[in-house]
Amino acid sequence: MSLQEALALHQQGQLAQAEASYLQLIQTSPDHHKAMQLLGVLYLQSRIFDQAHTWLGRSLLLNPDHAQGHCNMGSALEGLGRLDEAMASLDSAIALKRDYPLAWFNRGNVLHKLRRYALAAQSFEKACQGFVQSPQTLQRRPHVAVPLGVVGVEQQGTAEPSVGLVEDP
Repeated sequence: MSLQEALALHQQGQLAQAEASYLQLIQTSPDHHKAMQLLGVLYLQSRIFDQAHTWLGRSLLLNPDHAQGHCNMGSALEGLGRLDEAMASLDSAIALKRDYPLAWFNRGNVLHKLRRYALAAQSFEKACQGFVQSPQTLQRRPHVAVPLGVVGVEQQGTAEPSVGLVEDP
């Protein structure tokens, strides 16, 4: 099984088969950081945050300069309720790639959960700027605009953003 075949299964929503394929690739090639990353994303999308954290962490050990990996790790840590660590991962993603709207958006969600509303709004604004420059990303994620329209409501504590978004596999 190739990485492309495993990825195709993942993209088609055949998650059990994709998971088995990623694990097979990792067993065959223990340093296959791309398979680890995608397996982590699969677990993240399935909301199995502890496994997502494990596999994303292993991938980042082998490929520490991968901005997308840090962004995904931020989402896993957010899902585990480890918000300060999630911020550190998202800040790492942004340090590696300043114009990364998804990392800015997820950072805004974490800041919101930390009740740091002004900083959250700034992060959402940066995300919007990035999405405007890359509209195809926003077209794949129309729900990103929702928190931006309810910042005032969120400040009153009546809205709760979900766990961070992940890159499409």
